Amino acid sequence: MLERLTDRVTGEVSAAVQRRAANRLPVLAIRLLEAGISLWRNNGWFRFDDSEISCSVQLYRWLQEARRANRSLVVIEVSIEHLLLTPDMIEGLVSPSSARRPDIRFTASDTGLSLECKRLLAPAVWHQDYVHKGMERFVTSAYGAGESLGLMVGYLQDVTVDACLPSINKYIAAHTAMGNPHQLSDDHAASYGTWYRSDHARSGDVPIHLSHVWINLN
Repeated sequence: MLERLTDRVTGEVSAAVQRRAANRLPVLAIRLLEAGISLWRNNGWFRFDDSEISCSVQLYRWLQEARRANRSLVVIEVSIEHLLLTPDMIEGLVSPSSARRPDIRFTASDTGLSLECKRLLAPAVWHQDYVHKGMERFVTSAYGAGESLGLMVGYLQDVTVDACLPSINKYIAAHTAMGNPHQLSDDHAASYGTWYRSDHARSGDVPIHLSHVWINLN
């Protein structure tokens, strides 16, 4: 009987903790992202190579290390290459092969938010991809449907912030679903990189705020 009572109390506490974490997920996810990036920097930005997947696997590794090291963050679940399944996909009415896959997904209880990662190099095609294959997915609700926050990480490789920001904002301004009001603006600088912000009205969905952090892997 005591064992059953303990299990019930533990379950109730765990559920309550999860509910509180879900309510604070935007704050906790950004705190976890900051902590994970800092740990990766302390490890010398070690990675197999400069490919996006190699960088994102290391980011995922250090996010997991950061959540295990902090009791307030351990309630956040982190997954990599997360499948965003629709109800029709789950029912077997639509092929799951078309399911979107944000690079990293943070969840607490039934609440979640997505993180998309992109390499940033000097050629303009990388800046275009950041907008058309990154930001666009949030703006069109392919990612973050019904969610008010999304996260993006830019891996700066052999390029500076000053070379990327004007070019990326140019692609945002020219994008048919965005335009000038959607451009990135400064947020704050950190020891590992620079934070930007952008705000986006969406058709048929809640507006979404994107927090962008560009980390210097040069």
